[in-house]
Amino acid sequence: MNVAKQIVKNMFSLSAAEFAGKGLAVIFTIYLIKTIGPANNGIFTSAKSLVQGFLIIVWLGFDQVGIREVARDRTKLNDYVGAILSIRLIIGVLSYAALLLMMEFYQTSNSPSLLHKYVTYVYGILILGNAFLINWAYQAVERMQIIAIRSLLVNSLNLMGLLVFVNDENDLLLAVWIIVISFLVNSIWMLGHFFKSYGIPRINFNKLIWKTIIWQSIKVGLVFLIVTFYSIIGVQMLSHWRGDIETGIYGAAFQIMVFLLIPTGILQGAFFPQISKLNEMGEKLQMISKYLTINILVGIFLSFCLYFFSDFVVDILGDKYQGTNDVLKILSGTLLIQYLSTSYFSPLIAWKRENTVIFANLAGLLANVLMNFLLIPEYGYIGAAIATIFCEGAVLVVLWIIFNYEFKTIFLPDLLKIITFSIPGIILSFYLVSIGLHFSFSFIIGSLIIISFQFFFKIIKLSDVALITKK
Repeated sequence: MNVAKQIVKNMFSLSAAEFAGKGLAVIFTIYLIKTIGPANNGIFTSAKSLVQGFLIIVWLGFDQVGIREVARDRTKLNDYVGAILSIRLIIGVLSYAALLLMMEFYQTSNSPSLLHKYVTYVYGILILGNAFLINWAYQAVERMQIIAIRSLLVNSLNLMGLLVFVNDENDLLLAVWIIVISFLVNSIWMLGHFFKSYGIPRINFNKLIWKTIIWQSIKVGLVFLIVTFYSIIGVQMLSHWRGDIETGIYGAAFQIMVFLLIPTGILQGAFFPQISKLNEMGEKLQMISKYLTINILVGIFLSFCLYFFSDFVVDILGDKYQGTNDVLKILSGTLLIQYLSTSYFSPLIAWKRENTVIFANLAGLLANVLMNFLLIPEYGYIGAAIATIFCEGAVLVVLWIIFNYEFKTIFLPDLLKIITFSIPGIILSFYLVSIGLHFSFSFIIGSLIIISFQFFFKIIKLSDVALITKK
């Protein structure tokens, strides 16, 4: 199978995974947020952000290193799965123990509510569950349909469990148990499927493999660790200074933005194994150009969509989430910047330039801490949303500098064409809203203009669409 067809196959398999599974996730998440209310959602958001810090230590950069190495030589599959499982299980146990100790310390010094403590303990079990999650192995061998099945199963269980058992604000802890148990069941299923398909990998302590994997994963993982701190810092500052309700409102808006980042994850997962295989500079640049074009077009469309439909979110969640729409309007800018950043971030990781990416993320972390510190005490969740723009903007600027240094281009002509030919549709949409046309019709008309211009000026080619529809 040629590279183009394999990427298309990967995209469609991952699309099935993410859009079927995550489509259900959108439904049950909105239901959960609406049912438990802003205050309890604030508790849940704060607990999730804290656990996320430990999860990123378990994830580190093992997925990317595993995919990168196995994609180049599939005979390494069982060795890498065995080694990564061994390392992650140890890290997972130590991380969960550290979380328990931290919460006990908080209990005496900062006195979180008993509910907050229990929610954190239960949700923290995902640290152990992620230790034996092997999504990456199926991405490495490009069997994306297995990821699709798992994603669909886990989110189906979540949806059914939450709809049946979670009915009011008092069911927060029960909801967390449902989410955790469904994740564990599906992770065990995937592990069993791998054992059946490829044999049981030996849990090994090969010093040479461990040293190689850990060293490479630390370099990659530092990037993701810093990125994770962005959201942790903002949420924890918001929780400390403004309380659970504002944290819940911001958390609801941020979760919706996270859903709209799913397509960039699909594109990254589809392109990453193919990008990792390339060695010749011309081939690398050609592949990045395709990846960047698709990624940014999707980012423009979704950020445009998020801005226009932000008010509709309050209608769904209810008046108690008033303010979520204002946060979403700001986060729509953050969304576009993140799509841009991923277009440069992923190739650098694929070609072992993770050391340079760390500088970009450190710039973002510095901007995030500074702006949250300045804005949250005065402006609350609006300040937290604005801080994310400064944070992601700093990351993007440094990534541009790094990428240009490494590859002598940032594909500026491609960027300018994509953005320029999107502007008329965006301006028209805002004009139609200003003269009284319903926002949904304005959005549809503007979107059609954007898509038409991309085809007319051959940024997207009909041959590409034909290839996709044939698959």
